[in-house]
Amino acid sequence: MKTGKVVVVGATGMVGRILLGVMKKHRLKPMELVIVGSSTVGKRKQTPYGSLKVQKMEMSVFDGAELAFFAAGAKVSKEWIPQLRGRNCRIIDLSSAFRYEPNVPLVIPSINGEAIGDSDLIACPNCTTSIALMVLEPIHSYFGIRRVYLASYQAASGAGWQALQDLEMQNRRWVRQGKPPKQGRTSATPLPLAGNLIPRIDILDSAWNGFTKEEMKTDWEANKILFIPHGGKEIPIIATCVRVPVRRCHSEVLVIQTETKVTPEVLRQCLIFAFGVRVLDDPDNWVFPMPLNMEDREEVGVGRIRVIPDGEGREIVLWVCGDQLLRGAALTAVEIAEYILGKKF
Repeated sequence: MKTGKVVVVGATGMVGRILLGVMKKHRLKPMELVIVGSSTVGKRKQTPYGSLKVQKMEMSVFDGAELAFFAAGAKVSKEWIPQLRGRNCRIIDLSSAFRYEPNVPLVIPSINGEAIGDSDLIACPNCTTSIALMVLEPIHSYFGIRRVYLASYQAASGAGWQALQDLEMQNRRWVRQGKPPKQGRTSATPLPLAGNLIPRIDILDSAWNGFTKEEMKTDWEANKILFIPHGGKEIPIIATCVRVPVRRCHSEVLVIQTETKVTPEVLRQCLIFAFGVRVLDDPDNWVFPMPLNMEDREEVGVGRIRVIPDGEGREIVLWVCGDQLLRGAALTAVEIAEYILGKKF
């Protein structure tokens, strides 16, 4: 799929590198590709598109650009995107900077691609939300959803490269010294993560009644993308988000209350034929989605599919796992670009 000039901000970071790989895999062919970084400015980096020189962040790099991906965090997006708007460049922002602005579409193309319209700024949702919605959307289409309880088990890399390095260092020290770590070394993981679970991700605010921002995001974003546009009313999403000592991939338990009665057979068929979902559900033979078999996969895996017997056929329990850097971030951004360029989902 050919396009004009493309700029990728944050191209040398964790998500940026994966983004470039997905662009190449999906045959996105820019006439010119510019990669922008900070600490590696002036250095040449090997990319799926060959060796490219990292450019300094300045407005001139966007001259003549058709598409711009921002994968460098909310601070960079807030500073630079307002300056870029109105210059005939479609901006795809992977950060949280503009997700909750009422006039900025928050998009997963296979669910609400039509929301893009002619907007020059499109936001990608949080990775936890993206993984959940790939499964929630077909269920909502078939049965309607009244309420969702979500528990997420989120990988260290979701807190950034430094948190992942810290986990690996803690594991090595534990093996060498025979003692568990006493603390973490990043602001996102100040407590030890090796051999541990941390039931808090992101900030707390008294207005959220004890829920963290990460937990609130799932409610805000799922409603903006799926429930309010497709049902006209807000659906409660009650989340508990936990950081776990896993390198990559987020796992989730979804407990879903439906509007209409669900049978296991129809539920399974609904998920088997859903876009971007892979059913791995043979627990007798230890087959279910896990971080080790979902890393680098574009689909979201779903298993442990259950309809609660005493729930009158209107309560479902699912185990879900997906690559938060790929499906939860980079892939959504590339699918938005594909939608803009004419591919429909």
